[in-house]
Amino acid sequence: MKTQMLIGSVMLLWLSLTLPVQAQWQNGNLTVRTNGNVFQSGDQLKVEILALETIQEQFYTQVAYLFDETVEEKDDDGKTTEKLVERARKRPTSPLLDRMEKYQSLVLDDTFHFGEVSPTGRYTVQVSIFQAHTKKLLALLQTCVLHQDEASKPSPCETHLRSLKRANTELFLTFDGAFAKTDYTVLLLRNGRVVRHLLSSTYTAGPRELNLSSGQLEGTGGSTYDILIHDARRGISSTLARVTLPTF
Repeated sequence: MKTQMLIGSVMLLWLSLTLPVQAQWQNGNLTVRTNGNVFQSGDQLKVEILALETIQEQFYTQVAYLFDETVEEKDDDGKTTEKLVERARKRPTSPLLDRMEKYQSLVLDDTFHFGEVSPTGRYTVQVSIFQAHTKKLLALLQTCVLHQDEASKPSPCETHLRSLKRANTELFLTFDGAFAKTDYTVLLLRNGRVVRHLLSSTYTAGPRELNLSSGQLEGTGGSTYDILIHDARRGISSTLARVTLPTF
């Protein structure tokens, strides 16, 4: 009987320690931030992770870029056809990362440059989060950016914060882009620091319009921010860089 009680106590202790650790990955407490979402040839893409809550477990990451490239193929008759082929560029895995404090950010990769030979179109940035000392995948985060020129019209991203469409009032903003019907977490960042973290303050008006209404926007007019939206359920984010909010 005493042995069974001891085993039960150990199991309860183990659960009390492991469940909060597992929950931090299930609750979407990490998000991906970039230095923009539309890039031209010559631009550099920077990928960061941002902690929305304290991360207490060691982990490591790997960044991958997925994009389509047009290739030519010849058949047996010598006829040339074109088709889209998905390409993937993976970066080496990161060193082991210790706990992250709330709103701490870490640069994962800043070596991806868009050149004249880079295909125009949609680029999906995937960040895999792995458990320390194992290959166990804890979370898969992603964001989407566009590489375009004046002539190209790339296919849209599934989630994409394209621009500030209008400022209805200081406390009510409308954004243009591509959005799912979900609650987004919204962060306003200035000089790399989170200055507003808005929860459950958004609603969509169709798939191309996102409304943000919150009293927490008071006092933000007249300043320039990076604005990040994060879908915690799917681990998808989008960053709109250098937006100056009007004053009223």
